[in-house]
Amino acid sequence: LTLDYGPFGFVDFYDPGFICNGSDKEGRYAFEKQPEICKWNLSKLAEAIDYALPKEESLKILEDVYDSVYTDYFHHKMMQKLGLNRTKDDDDKKLVESLLETLTSTGADMTNTFRNLNKLVASEKEEDCGAVLTYVVSQCPPPEEYASRFKSALPEGQLRAFIMLAQQGRLEALAGEAGVALLRKEMETLKLKEEWAKKSPEGKLKSDTEAWKAWLDKYQIRLNKEVAGLNEDELKAANTARVEAMNAVNPKYVLRNYIAQKVIEDAETGDYTLCNRVFEMLRKPFAEGEEFEDLDFGGTRPKWAAKLCVTCSS
Repeated sequence: LTLDYGPFGFVDFYDPGFICNGSDKEGRYAFEKQPEICKWNLSKLAEAIDYALPKEESLKILEDVYDSVYTDYFHHKMMQKLGLNRTKDDDDKKLVESLLETLTSTGADMTNTFRNLNKLVASEKEEDCGAVLTYVVSQCPPPEEYASRFKSALPEGQLRAFIMLAQQGRLEALAGEAGVALLRKEMETLKLKEEWAKKSPEGKLKSDTEAWKAWLDKYQIRLNKEVAGLNEDELKAANTARVEAMNAVNPKYVLRNYIAQKVIEDAETGDYTLCNRVFEMLRKPFAEGEEFEDLDFGGTRPKWAAKLCVTCSS
Protein backbone atom coordinates (compact mmCIF):
# COMPACT_ATOMS: atom_id res chain seq x y z
CA LEU A 1 0.00 0.00 0.00
CA THR A 2 1.43 3.37 -1.03
CA LEU A 3 0.08 6.60 0.46
CA ASP A 4 0.90 9.56 -1.77
CA TYR A 5 0.80 12.93 -0.05
CA GLY A 6 0.54 15.36 -2.96
CA PRO A 7 0.60 19.16 -2.85
CA PHE A 8 -2.09 20.98 -0.90
CA GLY A 9 -3.17 24.55 -0.42
CA PHE A 10 -5.61 26.66 1.56
CA VAL A 11 -8.44 28.40 -0.28
CA ASP A 12 -7.90 32.17 -0.38
CA PHE A 13 -10.70 33.91 -2.26
CA TYR A 14 -13.49 31.34 -2.12
CA ASP A 15 -13.68 29.24 -5.26
CA PRO A 16 -15.33 25.79 -5.30
CA GLY A 17 -13.24 24.94 -8.35
CA PHE A 18 -9.95 25.84 -6.63
CA ILE A 19 -7.14 23.51 -7.76
CA CYS A 20 -4.05 23.49 -5.58
CA ASN A 21 -1.97 21.21 -7.83
CA GLY A 22 -0.65 22.74 -11.04
CA SER A 23 -0.52 19.26 -12.57
CA ASP A 24 -4.25 18.68 -12.04
CA LYS A 25 -5.43 20.33 -15.27
CA GLU A 26 -8.81 18.58 -15.28
CA GLY A 27 -9.64 19.48 -11.68
CA ARG A 28 -9.91 15.89 -10.46
CA TYR A 29 -8.83 17.03 -7.00
CA ALA A 30 -10.51 20.45 -7.02
CA PHE A 31 -11.88 21.77 -3.72
CA GLU A 32 -15.48 20.89 -4.59
CA LYS A 33 -14.41 17.39 -5.66
CA GLN A 34 -12.85 16.49 -2.29
CA PRO A 35 -15.85 14.51 -0.95
CA GLU A 36 -16.08 12.27 -4.02
CA ILE A 37 -12.32 11.82 -4.38
CA CYS A 38 -12.16 10.86 -0.70
CA LYS A 39 -14.80 8.23 -1.39
CA TRP A 40 -12.81 6.99 -4.40
CA ASN A 41 -9.67 6.77 -2.26
CA LEU A 42 -11.56 4.69 0.29
CA SER A 43 -12.66 2.35 -2.50
CA LYS A 44 -8.99 1.89 -3.43
CA LEU A 45 -8.20 1.19 0.22
CA ALA A 46 -10.94 -1.43 0.21
CA GLU A 47 -9.23 -3.11 -2.73
CA ALA A 48 -5.86 -3.01 -0.96
CA ILE A 49 -7.18 -4.74 2.19
CA ASP A 50 -9.26 -7.29 0.31
CA TYR A 51 -7.22 -10.08 1.88
CA ALA A 52 -8.39 -9.03 5.35
CA LEU A 53 -11.89 -7.81 4.52
CA PRO A 54 -13.49 -8.93 1.23
CA LYS A 55 -13.97 -5.84 -0.90
CA GLU A 56 -17.53 -6.91 -1.73
CA GLU A 57 -18.35 -6.29 1.93
CA SER A 58 -16.30 -3.13 2.44
CA LEU A 59 -17.48 -1.50 -0.80
CA LYS A 60 -21.10 -2.14 0.15
CA ILE A 61 -20.50 -0.51 3.54
CA LEU A 62 -18.86 2.42 1.77
CA GLU A 63 -21.86 2.85 -0.53
CA ASP A 64 -24.33 2.50 2.33
CA VAL A 65 -22.82 4.92 4.84
CA TYR A 66 -20.25 7.29 3.31
CA ASP A 67 -22.55 9.94 1.85
CA SER A 68 -24.74 10.27 4.93
CA VAL A 69 -21.78 10.25 7.35
CA TYR A 70 -19.95 12.88 5.32
CA THR A 71 -23.03 15.10 5.00
CA ASP A 72 -23.82 14.90 8.72
CA TYR A 73 -20.24 15.63 9.75
CA PHE A 74 -19.91 18.51 7.29
CA HIS A 75 -23.10 20.08 8.67
CA HIS A 76 -21.86 19.58 12.23
CA LYS A 77 -18.56 21.33 11.47
CA MET A 78 -20.33 24.19 9.71
CA MET A 79 -22.55 24.73 12.72
CA GLN A 80 -19.42 24.96 14.85
CA LYS A 81 -17.83 27.46 12.48
CA LEU A 82 -21.00 29.57 12.60
CA GLY A 83 -21.23 29.37 16.38
CA LEU A 84 -24.66 27.72 16.31
CA ASN A 85 -24.19 25.13 19.02
CA ARG A 86 -27.03 25.80 21.47
CA THR A 87 -30.11 25.05 19.38
CA LYS A 88 -31.14 23.43 16.11
CA ASP A 89 -33.32 24.96 13.42
CA ASP A 90 -35.06 23.39 10.43
CA ASP A 91 -33.53 26.03 8.14
CA ASP A 92 -29.90 25.50 9.22
CA LYS A 93 -29.11 23.49 6.09
CA LYS A 94 -30.49 26.28 3.89
CA LEU A 95 -28.46 28.83 5.87
CA VAL A 96 -25.24 26.92 5.15
CA GLU A 97 -26.15 26.44 1.49
CA SER A 98 -26.86 30.15 1.05
CA LEU A 99 -23.57 31.00 2.78
CA LEU A 100 -21.63 28.83 0.32
CA GLU A 101 -23.56 30.38 -2.58
CA THR A 102 -22.69 33.87 -1.30
CA LEU A 103 -19.04 32.97 -0.85
CA THR A 104 -19.00 31.60 -4.40
CA SER A 105 -20.72 34.55 -6.07
CA THR A 106 -18.60 37.16 -4.27
CA GLY A 107 -15.31 35.25 -3.90
CA ALA A 108 -14.80 36.52 -0.34
CA ASP A 109 -11.67 35.36 1.48
CA MET A 110 -12.73 32.12 3.16
CA THR A 111 -10.47 32.24 6.22
CA ASN A 112 -11.06 35.89 7.08
CA THR A 113 -14.81 35.73 6.51
CA PHE A 114 -15.36 32.86 8.93
CA ARG A 115 -12.96 34.36 11.46
CA ASN A 116 -14.89 37.64 11.63
CA LEU A 117 -18.46 36.37 11.73
CA ASN A 118 -18.05 36.24 15.50
CA LYS A 119 -18.24 40.04 15.52
CA LEU A 120 -22.03 39.83 15.18
CA VAL A 121 -23.79 39.94 18.55
CA ALA A 122 -26.61 37.54 19.34
CA SER A 123 -29.50 39.47 20.88
CA GLU A 124 -33.26 39.60 21.09
CA LYS A 125 -33.06 43.14 19.69
CA GLU A 126 -32.48 44.16 16.09
CA GLU A 127 -28.72 44.44 15.61
CA ASP A 128 -26.78 46.39 12.99
CA CYS A 129 -24.47 44.19 10.90
CA GLY A 130 -22.86 47.23 9.24
CA ALA A 131 -19.33 46.79 10.58
CA VAL A 132 -19.19 43.09 9.73
CA LEU A 133 -20.76 43.75 6.32
CA THR A 134 -18.14 46.38 5.51
CA TYR A 135 -15.32 44.07 6.54
CA VAL A 136 -16.55 40.98 4.65
CA VAL A 137 -17.15 42.99 1.48
CA SER A 138 -13.60 44.34 1.78
CA GLN A 139 -12.42 40.72 1.62
CA CYS A 140 -13.93 40.17 -1.83
CA PRO A 141 -11.64 40.32 -4.89
CA PRO A 142 -12.01 42.95 -7.64
CA PRO A 143 -13.55 41.82 -10.97
CA GLU A 144 -10.28 41.10 -12.76
CA GLU A 145 -9.01 38.92 -9.93
CA TYR A 146 -12.35 37.13 -9.62
CA ALA A 147 -12.17 36.48 -13.36
CA SER A 148 -8.84 34.69 -12.94
CA ARG A 149 -10.64 31.65 -11.49
CA PHE A 150 -12.00 30.81 -14.93
CA LYS A 151 -9.06 28.88 -16.35
CA SER A 152 -8.84 26.76 -19.48
CA ALA A 153 -8.13 23.08 -18.97
CA LEU A 154 -6.55 22.93 -22.42
CA PRO A 155 -3.23 24.37 -23.63
CA GLU A 156 -3.80 27.36 -25.91
CA GLY A 157 -2.63 25.49 -29.01
CA GLN A 158 -4.93 22.55 -28.37
CA LEU A 159 -7.88 24.85 -27.72
CA ARG A 160 -7.29 26.63 -31.05
CA ALA A 161 -7.12 23.25 -32.79
CA PHE A 162 -10.44 22.19 -31.21
CA ILE A 163 -12.08 25.45 -32.31
CA MET A 164 -10.76 25.03 -35.88
CA LEU A 165 -12.03 21.44 -36.08
CA ALA A 166 -15.43 22.55 -34.77
CA GLN A 167 -15.62 25.29 -37.40
CA GLN A 168 -14.80 22.70 -40.07
CA GLY A 169 -17.42 20.33 -38.70
CA ARG A 170 -14.84 17.61 -38.01
CA LEU A 171 -14.50 17.78 -34.21
CA GLU A 172 -17.04 15.10 -33.31
CA ALA A 173 -15.64 12.71 -35.91
CA LEU A 174 -12.10 13.10 -34.60
CA ALA A 175 -12.63 13.67 -30.89
CA GLY A 176 -16.07 12.17 -30.29
CA GLU A 177 -18.84 13.48 -28.07
CA ALA A 178 -16.36 13.94 -25.22
CA GLY A 179 -14.34 16.35 -27.34
CA VAL A 180 -17.44 18.35 -28.25
CA ALA A 181 -18.50 18.51 -24.60
CA LEU A 182 -15.01 19.61 -23.57
CA LEU A 183 -14.96 22.41 -26.13
CA ARG A 184 -18.41 23.56 -25.05
CA LYS A 185 -17.23 23.73 -21.45
CA GLU A 186 -14.08 25.60 -22.48
CA MET A 187 -16.08 28.18 -24.44
CA GLU A 188 -18.41 28.72 -21.46
CA THR A 189 -15.37 29.24 -19.22
CA LEU A 190 -13.85 31.78 -21.59
CA LYS A 191 -17.17 33.61 -21.84
CA LEU A 192 -17.45 33.88 -18.05
CA LYS A 193 -13.87 35.11 -17.80
CA GLU A 194 -14.51 37.82 -20.38
CA GLU A 195 -17.77 38.89 -18.71
CA TRP A 196 -16.15 39.23 -15.30
CA ALA A 197 -13.10 41.01 -16.67
CA LYS A 198 -15.41 43.65 -18.17
CA LYS A 199 -17.41 44.18 -14.96
CA SER A 200 -16.72 47.47 -13.17
CA PRO A 201 -15.31 47.54 -9.61
CA GLU A 202 -18.31 49.65 -8.58
CA GLY A 203 -20.72 47.10 -10.03
CA LYS A 204 -19.10 44.20 -8.20
CA LEU A 205 -18.92 46.17 -4.95
CA LYS A 206 -22.67 46.83 -5.19
CA SER A 207 -23.56 43.21 -5.93
CA ASP A 208 -21.19 41.92 -3.21
CA THR A 209 -22.72 44.28 -0.66
CA GLU A 210 -26.27 43.24 -1.55
CA ALA A 211 -25.41 39.54 -1.43
CA TRP A 212 -23.68 39.72 1.94
CA LYS A 213 -26.31 42.02 3.46
CA ALA A 214 -28.99 39.48 2.55
CA TRP A 215 -27.08 36.58 4.08
CA LEU A 216 -25.92 38.41 7.21
CA ASP A 217 -29.51 39.42 7.93
CA LYS A 218 -30.52 35.73 7.84
CA TYR A 219 -27.56 34.79 10.01
CA GLN A 220 -28.42 37.50 12.54
CA ILE A 221 -31.98 36.19 12.83
CA ARG A 222 -30.62 32.68 13.41
CA LEU A 223 -28.15 33.95 16.03
CA ASN A 224 -30.94 35.68 17.87
CA LYS A 225 -32.89 32.40 18.08
CA GLU A 226 -29.90 30.94 19.92
CA VAL A 227 -30.39 33.29 22.85
CA ALA A 228 -34.18 33.63 22.95
CA GLY A 229 -35.43 33.85 26.53
CA LEU A 230 -32.04 34.48 28.17
CA ASN A 231 -31.64 37.21 30.77
CA GLU A 232 -28.93 39.87 30.48
CA ASP A 233 -26.24 37.91 32.32
CA GLU A 234 -27.01 34.70 30.45
CA LEU A 235 -26.97 36.58 27.16
CA LYS A 236 -23.55 38.06 27.88
CA ALA A 237 -22.18 34.65 28.86
CA ALA A 238 -23.66 33.02 25.75
CA ASN A 239 -22.08 35.60 23.44
CA THR A 240 -18.70 35.23 25.14
CA ALA A 241 -18.88 31.44 24.87
CA ARG A 242 -19.89 31.65 21.20
CA VAL A 243 -16.96 33.92 20.31
CA GLU A 244 -14.52 31.63 22.11
CA ALA A 245 -15.99 28.54 20.42
CA MET A 246 -15.83 30.14 16.96
CA ASN A 247 -12.27 31.33 17.50
CA ALA A 248 -11.31 27.76 18.36
CA VAL A 249 -12.41 26.39 14.97
CA ASN A 250 -11.92 29.36 12.61
CA PRO A 251 -8.17 30.05 12.26
CA LYS A 252 -6.81 33.56 12.04
CA TYR A 253 -3.70 32.39 10.20
CA VAL A 254 -3.20 29.70 7.56
CA LEU A 255 -0.20 28.87 5.38
CA ARG A 256 -1.13 30.74 2.22
CA ASN A 257 1.04 30.14 -0.83
CA TYR A 258 2.42 33.67 -0.86
CA ILE A 259 3.56 33.31 2.76
CA ALA A 260 5.39 30.08 1.91
CA GLN A 261 6.91 31.81 -1.13
CA LYS A 262 8.30 34.65 0.98
CA VAL A 263 9.75 32.15 3.45
CA ILE A 264 11.40 30.22 0.59
CA GLU A 265 12.90 33.34 -0.96
CA ASP A 266 14.42 34.44 2.35
CA ALA A 267 15.67 30.93 3.15
CA GLU A 268 17.39 30.70 -0.23
CA THR A 269 19.54 33.67 0.82
CA GLY A 270 20.37 31.96 4.12
CA ASP A 271 17.98 34.07 6.21
CA TYR A 272 15.64 31.87 8.26
CA THR A 273 14.24 34.65 10.45
CA LEU A 274 10.87 34.75 8.66
CA CYS A 275 10.76 30.96 8.50
CA ASN A 276 11.04 30.74 12.27
CA ARG A 277 8.40 33.44 12.83
CA VAL A 278 5.95 31.81 10.43
CA PHE A 279 6.57 28.45 12.10
CA GLU A 280 5.62 29.96 15.44
CA MET A 281 2.58 31.66 13.87
CA LEU A 282 1.33 28.39 12.43
CA ARG A 283 1.69 26.72 15.82
CA LYS A 284 -0.91 29.22 17.08
CA PRO A 285 -3.35 29.59 14.15
CA PHE A 286 -6.28 30.52 16.38
CA ALA A 287 -4.43 33.02 18.57
CA GLU A 288 -5.74 36.55 19.04
CA GLY A 289 -3.46 39.38 20.12
CA GLU A 290 -0.63 41.30 18.51
CA GLU A 291 2.16 38.70 18.59
CA PHE A 292 2.17 38.24 14.81
CA GLU A 293 0.53 41.46 13.66
CA ASP A 294 3.87 42.83 12.40
CA LEU A 295 4.02 40.01 9.83
CA ASP A 296 0.88 41.38 8.19
CA PHE A 297 -0.27 37.92 7.13
CA GLY A 298 -3.86 38.25 8.35
CA GLY A 299 -5.27 39.92 5.23
CA THR A 300 -6.11 38.79 1.72
CA ARG A 301 -3.39 37.58 -0.63
CA PRO A 302 -1.54 40.22 -2.68
CA LYS A 303 -2.31 40.41 -6.41
CA TRP A 304 1.11 39.06 -7.38
CA ALA A 305 0.32 35.81 -5.56
CA ALA A 306 -2.73 34.96 -7.66
CA LYS A 307 -0.69 32.82 -10.07
CA LEU A 308 1.27 30.89 -7.46
CA CYS A 309 0.64 27.17 -7.76
CA VAL A 310 2.55 24.11 -6.63
CA THR A 311 3.05 20.67 -8.17
CA CYS A 312 4.17 17.28 -6.89
CA SER A 313 7.76 18.32 -7.59
CA SER A 314 7.55 21.65 -5.74
